[in-house]
Amino acid sequence: MLRKHPYLVILTLTVTALGLLQQSYEPSQVYHDSLGYALIPGPNSSPVSYFTVRTYDDPAQGISSTPITRNEFLAIASGWGTSSVNPKNENLFAKYGVQNCGYFPDTIIRHVLYKGGVACSPVDNLWRLYCGEYPFFIQSPVADTLHKQDIQDPGVSDAGWANDTLRPSDGQIGILQGYGVRFFTDIIYGENAFHLLHDMQDPAWVSNYKSH
Repeated sequence: MLRKHPYLVILTLTVTALGLLQQSYEPSQVYHDSLGYALIPGPNSSPVSYFTVRTYDDPAQGISSTPITRNEFLAIASGWGTSSVNPKNENLFAKYGVQNCGYFPDTIIRHVLYKGGVACSPVDNLWRLYCGEYPFFIQSPVADTLHKQDIQDPGVSDAGWANDTLRPSDGQIGILQGYGVRFFTDIIYGENAFHLLHDMQDPAWVSNYKSH
């Protein structure tokens, strides 16, 4: 019967192929990887926690996250190495206009150069968004004579921008919510993470944040 009607064979194969294609692109299976950070202390006395984040087209799937180090965050964002988060090895800092950040490859000796060591001012200022002062302290050698009083880490200068010791004010949380989070401790990820890093380099933005 099919030999007399070859178009039925073609139609059957076409419908089957479309069905398989549709299954392969089910929202529950399609995911996107990105970089993110949370305004909470991380491992090894890091004032901020860094992550790779996986989101799905199906909202019911929620998101999953994997902790990474600050230096891994910088490396991936700079396009150095291989990662599903940045498969095109783009310099995401440059893409989103974040200045003075990242790793720079040396094509001569095939090593990584760091501008200003491993400095990245907006990344290293993230703690200021939720702290009025640096969240970690060291024990001073002279503290024994000063009633065991801790002193602030001397490697960190200036105060934080938050209007509380370890929490932004409600007005500041409202500003952070503009970057895709509900609570200030949520992970800020994807484009929002880099938009925030970019905005933090604007003195007017910082002044406005501090005033809320």
